[in-house]
Amino acid sequence: MRIHQGPSLFSKTMELADFDIIAPKNMPVRVVLNGVDWGTMFVEQAFSQSLLAVNDRTEGLITRLDIHEQTQNSAGEITRVLKPRELQRGTILGNPALSQQRQIALALLDDFLNKKRPASDVFDAKKMGQYLATVDLWGAWHALTWNNWRWYYNPHLAKFEPIQSDVAVTPAKHHWLMTPPSHDFALSKAMLDDPILRSHYDIAKQTLIERINQNLIPELQAYEQTLLNKLHGDSLYWHLLI
Repeated sequence: MRIHQGPSLFSKTMELADFDIIAPKNMPVRVVLNGVDWGTMFVEQAFSQSLLAVNDRTEGLITRLDIHEQTQNSAGEITRVLKPRELQRGTILGNPALSQQRQIALALLDDFLNKKRPASDVFDAKKMGQYLATVDLWGAWHALTWNNWRWYYNPHLAKFEPIQSDVAVTPAKHHWLMTPPSHDFALSKAMLDDPILRSHYDIAKQTLIERINQNLIPELQAYEQTLLNKLHGDSLYWHLLI
């Protein structure tokens, strides 16, 4: 479902580049269900308060976008009106502090979507620039679709941080791997139109280039090999190769 090691390599890239971006943990585990051995599977951390804790963040809102309204004209072109909402609504509304943050946070996102505020007023420009630069390095276009965005509202900064979502990194040949996808999706284009955020994106891109020219690729290869050993440990094909 998550293209095996792809998302792990994506988050490892950000770690090796010293980009402090929230990312779910992906752990290969041996699964036995009611005595039936299902083999090795990935456990992926959910978008929850525990995800924030593991990434050294204060408890807070995790938000996403939903379709509020959708229309299609005679030419088949689709227009969507998107509205932000929080995850774990019951938890948020049951906590007075988080409930108050919710009102501020959703209003900020609404202002960005309606072009009332620039991206740097709403998002942590440095972290968003780093995330978009990593998306472009990997050609991870799937992370930029409206339904895959996840953001954490940092109550200390009153701004949103990106959370690595369904990046769907794949080694398959695809035209998105040849172009920077952040320049083609409406939300990321609007972010990069902000000169402050764009400057952080350019800095992050240069950082990644420098890391590649040093030893980023060998480090990722070593990490991938360790991960593959765990993932393929119960595979007959893998044992035959050994």
